[in-house]
Parts: sequence; structure tokens; C-alpha cells
Amino acid sequence: MPLPYTTRKPLDVAPDLFNADGVLAIVLHGTRDDNDIWTFNLHPTGSPTGKPADALAIVYGSLSASIADTDDRQHDELRAGPEFRDLALESALFWVIGETRKRGWRLAHLDDQTKIIDRAQQPTLIIAHLVLVNETFEPLPGTVLLDEQITGLTPERNADRVVGD
Repeated sequence: MPLPYTTRKPLDVAPDLFNADGVLAIVLHGTRDDNDIWTFNLHPTGSPTGKPADALAIVYGSLSASIADTDDRQHDELRAGPEFRDLALESALFWVIGETRKRGWRLAHLDDQTKIIDRAQQPTLIIAHLVLVNETFEPLPGTVLLDEQITGLTPERNADRVVGD
């Protein structure tokens, strides 16, 4: 079950950023502060200047996730374990799914980059590559996209139901 989350900036991606096949790769960057609040931003995979730091200045959307609204008895256990990071990432994914489905898009793939993060930073940093697809994307027959794997909902069966806040 994801942590409670709040939209800081709704998803704002220009439709022309998707390639001709309807695919867009972006970066999910999350940091945990001293108050155990995770802040996530969506960024481009590259920057117009070619400098990776400049890509962080471009924010396509943002949310925060916190344990503040969960049962107090669980806070200490949650803070100490790796599942806190996992729940924060799950919250971010539910937010992305809700935001993309509002636009008729889908979350197709996630590549968690934990393996490249220094072990000491892993409890407070999340970096993941996400692949979004728009309505022009044509998956191979039998393909189940990540958003459907996470929620069990397909856009066709649940067009009136949006995930998230």
C-alpha cells in the first residue's frame, strides 16, 4: 500500500516530446528529507545544454509522500527498514499512473537505478527511468504495460476510474 501523497505540480509534458512511436523516456528523482518526507520530481533524460545538472532544472511534475498520515505505531519500524523507500517509490508510481491516465497516456516501464546509487545514499535517494506512452503507441499483442501490472486496471475496462488524487 503506497504512502499518502500530495501533488506539488501536476504532470506537464508537451505532447510533442513523445517520439513518432508514442514513447517518452523520463527520469523520476526522489529525495527523503530529515522529516521523512519524500519529494519526487519528473525530469527529462537529457538537457538542451548537454549538462546533466541542467535537466534537473526542468520539472515535468512533482509530488510529496509522507508517513505523517499513517498509523504512529508503524513510523519507527517503517523509518528503519528498506520498505520505506519501496513504499515511497510505489506512491510515486501511483501518482504517475493517475497523472498519465488523465491525459490518455500510460506508464509502460520502470527501471529502478538503485544499483548505481552509493549504498549509503540508498535510504534517501531514488532514481528511476520511466517510459510513458501516448495514445499512438501500439504494444505487441499480449503486452501488459506496467500501469496495468501495478493497478490491475486497463484503460479500456476502467475509462471512468482514475488512480491517484
